[in-house]
Amino acid sequence: MNLKELAVHVAAEFQNQYGRPPRWIVAAPGRVNVIGEHTDYNDGFVLPMAIERYAIMAADSSSSSSSISIYDTQFKEHAMIDVSAPVTKGSPKWSNYIRGVLAGFQNRGVTIPALDVAFMSTVPLGGGLSSSAALEVCTGTLMEAATGKRIDPIEKALIAQKAEYEFAGVPCGIMDQFISALGREGHLLLLDCRTRQSSGVQAPDADLRRPAVFGCA
Repeated sequence: MNLKELAVHVAAEFQNQYGRPPRWIVAAPGRVNVIGEHTDYNDGFVLPMAIERYAIMAADSSSSSSSISIYDTQFKEHAMIDVSAPVTKGSPKWSNYIRGVLAGFQNRGVTIPALDVAFMSTVPLGGGLSSSAALEVCTGTLMEAATGKRIDPIEKALIAQKAEYEFAGVPCGIMDQFISALGREGHLLLLDCRTRQSSGVQAPDADLRRPAVFGCA
């Protein structure tokens, strides 16, 4: 499915689960790395590109005053996250990628609203295509949409990277989150992991994507 087809699919899943259409649909891509494997966490240069595989979420405000309900449409599993207090690690295990991003926004003074969320991913799990970074950046993009507080894409990528390190326990570098947050159509991303400076590199015949947000009636 392309991104528009995925949006329709996840909206239908949300409708089935919560009995109403979503207000927001957001997505973020996975990636492949062209040059620089294992150099991002050693302050080197990398050259990744986003791919047409996505983590995608449909969401709406919840009648709950204190929690986010998340439904994983692929594995038919639920997670409840209390947002009335500082977000902490919890279960199921996959929810920690989301929890870490929520905590990052809280640490920046953002009040996290109660939400109902359905999500899915077409980024293969464990396939080396950064399914976790796509989920983290997707969560950050949802927070922007739901709170109306846009943040710099680099800051969003760093929130996502910190979530993976501190909540999921993966000592990753910044490459995966940076390309998911900063990827542009038709470009690779040349990233200096020491200075965090980046620039787009034209990639002919490539279909590369930014994190996306769609409004729903």
